[in-house]
Amino acid sequence: MDSSKEQQELPASTSKSTEQTSKIFNISAIIEAHQPSDAKCVAEMLDGTLVTGGRDGLMKLWKKHDGIFENSQTIAQKDCLSINSVAVADGLDKGFLVFVGRKDGSIAIFSSTNTFNEPIKVLQGHKSNVCALHYDQKTGFLMSGSWDHNALVWPVSDLLSGAGDQVGIGLLSGHVCSVWAVAVVPTQPKPNFLTASADKTIMLWGADYERLGTFLGHNDVVRAVIVLSEKHFLSASNDSSVRLWDLASGSNLRTFYTDHQEFLYTMCLLDSFPSSGSRLVIVCGEGGSIDIFALTGQAGLTHLQSLKMPVHSVWSVTPLANGDFAVAASSGFVLVFTTDSSRTASADIQEFFFSSQYEALEMRDQEVQRAKDPTPVGAFGNGLNGATNMDTEDDTQWRRIGPRNEVSSAQGPNLGYQDPFTGTNRYMPGTRNGTAVAQPNVKRSPIVPLPENYCTFGLDGVSKKVFDRLREMNLTQPKALKMSEDEFCSTEVILTESDFCINECQIVALEKAILWSPETIVPALDLFRIALLHPQLNEIFCSLEPVLGNPPKGASTIRRLMDLLTLPESTDPVCILVCRSMANAAAHEFGRAMLMTEASALWNIVSAQMNSLKTALQVASSSTLLNLSRILLEMSELDAVVELGPREDAVHAIIASLCSVDSFGAHSPLALVRLLQTLIVLLGPSAVANCLSIGELQSLANATCRIKDAVSDDDVKALVRELSDKIGAI
Repeated sequence: MDSSKEQQELPASTSKSTEQTSKIFNISAIIEAHQPSDAKCVAEMLDGTLVTGGRDGLMKLWKKHDGIFENSQTIAQKDCLSINSVAVADGLDKGFLVFVGRKDGSIAIFSSTNTFNEPIKVLQGHKSNVCALHYDQKTGFLMSGSWDHNALVWPVSDLLSGAGDQVGIGLLSGHVCSVWAVAVVPTQPKPNFLTASADKTIMLWGADYERLGTFLGHNDVVRAVIVLSEKHFLSASNDSSVRLWDLASGSNLRTFYTDHQEFLYTMCLLDSFPSSGSRLVIVCGEGGSIDIFALTGQAGLTHLQSLKMPVHSVWSVTPLANGDFAVAASSGFVLVFTTDSSRTASADIQEFFFSSQYEALEMRDQEVQRAKDPTPVGAFGNGLNGATNMDTEDDTQWRRIGPRNEVSSAQGPNLGYQDPFTGTNRYMPGTRNGTAVAQPNVKRSPIVPLPENYCTFGLDGVSKKVFDRLREMNLTQPKALKMSEDEFCSTEVILTESDFCINECQIVALEKAILWSPETIVPALDLFRIALLHPQLNEIFCSLEPVLGNPPKGASTIRRLMDLLTLPESTDPVCILVCRSMANAAAHEFGRAMLMTEASALWNIVSAQMNSLKTALQVASSSTLLNLSRILLEMSELDAVVELGPREDAVHAIIASLCSVDSFGAHSPLALVRLLQTLIVLLGPSAVANCLSIGELQSLANATCRIKDAVSDDDVKALVRELSDKIGAI
């Protein structure tokens, strides 16, 4: 089953019928469930009791009295294990059942006949966090998904009948990353099963647990699936899309995008929407986004309403029998929404909720605004977010050495990129700019515009989700590359502080992380590129000479980075972070020396990245090129010798890259500034310019004209004039 060819891709419709628009969801209840921890999951039992689970290791039951949900029972998990998923079963011999997916891979079963005090059974089958649970009332199957890449199918009645080890458990093994969503397909005579994963795929499994097909189309982690019928199902992903699939053909029938472009984490089907007969789809995710769609026929979604809650993430959503729905949020709150005016929360309650959350929302808005601020001051105040906003540009002041006044380059447009790991890692609205590393003053030509310092990508604003995603990916590693708990914990200081004392655990952790596969290495590269800013870690991993009696690592480090940049399976995020790692290596002398050992090859493979449509990859690669040219310049000035070989290689590589681009309209102004600066530095010595053929000079002149025609940025145009004058003089 190959579903890579989509039949139709459309934005979500914004049309609304008169009847639908009359039903607007408002807050009905605000439950302070798990503060200050996250409320990770919520479900409803048949009697209307809400079950919530949190990162605090507590399962809580909430009964409604006089319109208010009251905590009727709290059950702590053994060893305070975080709860990341819940499911409920009603009407069994054991009464109401609550299934709790826990951090250690276990699933605890609680029963109303035991007043939920202790689990009546604990299922052991997963090796890591159980992040997805789904119970199908018709078939009696419980499905679970885990960070161990597997899904399991549990026949609940048999498990509770006393058969014990004689019960057959279905193993669905085929994904290469975490299984974030599971669902039962009501086929006859036996059901099929769906699993969705961080590997961007959805798999269909038969009644005998054999894989029937794979659905391809999402560009990021698939976080939710809901089955509409025997023929169709919906999926939601971190790529901000909801997709409709045909089960028989595997075709992606339609694709709907949300306006906010946030990661989508959870989705539910509201079948019993009162009075309208509509079936609603509720989709929630990052940034507190909640989108409500109506199913139209069997192949359409009509967008009805968008809600923006003042929370960072909505982790879980569940339909309620009365037509309301409830969400569990990162703030620890569980929120209930309704269209029934008799159940709408009072103005005082809503005011309390929004005021209590206002500070967090304001901080978030400030982060987003700084990311969008086009002014040099606003741009320079942030750093590039290497973990998550892969298409966010940074900006660094640059100056023209000589008689002209100092100017600042304007920041180019921000183009959003979605992190494949949200675990991730998110994963993450903030953005960061490159930071600067002070260098000794050297005398330069009056026509050379250079940043005051090497271009680096720093620590400011690194999200905690980088650390969380690093943990998630670490759990997937083979034994030889998996960090121990001590090694893993030692990395947190690298991601949070710029000045710290290094230890052996950090070195071992970095040695392992840099060898992870391209599929899992993104958070490891984020860790590694930040580590290279630390002078001692830079020396250990970049030095060409033994350090503290240990063999030099510089040669293996640069070779690994180059391999990652050229492997066909390396995605844009991998390439972005590799280029940022190379740029950060230049922060210290050991890294600069390491880069020069492979300079000839680097010019070619890094220049090729400038052709990417990803803004962040353009900026990262151009920053590396500018750093390489600066290293050559300073070597020449310090040694009073111009090395023509490396400069010739560099100029030839950049010209070849420029000639392959028909239009520069999609290129970042900041990336073009740095690329043009690089060329002007390299063409400084007349001996280098004289090595170029007439054809190469003409190609370069044509490329600079295309750049000038495609952009409006004054700094870019000024540099184009500078370069054009130089070419004309040659």
